[in-house]
Amino acid sequence: MKSIHFIEREHVNKLIQVYPDRDEWETGYWVVKRQKAFELIDGELYLHRGQKEPAFFGGIIIGFYCFDTEGVGRMKERIVFRVKRVPELEGTVTPQEGWGNEQKTVY
Repeated sequence: MKSIHFIEREHVNKLIQVYPDRDEWETGYWVVKRQKAFELIDGELYLHRGQKEPAFFGGIIIGFYCFDTEGVGRMKERIVFRVKRVPELEGTVTPQEGWGNEQKTVY
């Protein structure tokens, strides 16, 4: 199962419940290429407070949208993922190897 793990920074990346009755959430503004985001649909998403910390949030990616932000001298595309929360995924720990730029992808 493909998955992506992120280090969630409260002041930068937001986790917002958008449909409480369906337990759907949005998390963003991640630096992920659009093609990779497409490939991750139906995969698992995990949010951690640190690389060695268990996931405090986990779910299945059901969609995403792109959000443009201004970078130094250029626009930078960010991804906001829509996720269906799966409580059984929370508490997952991922091995240390493979982390980079506060994210890790597993295929």
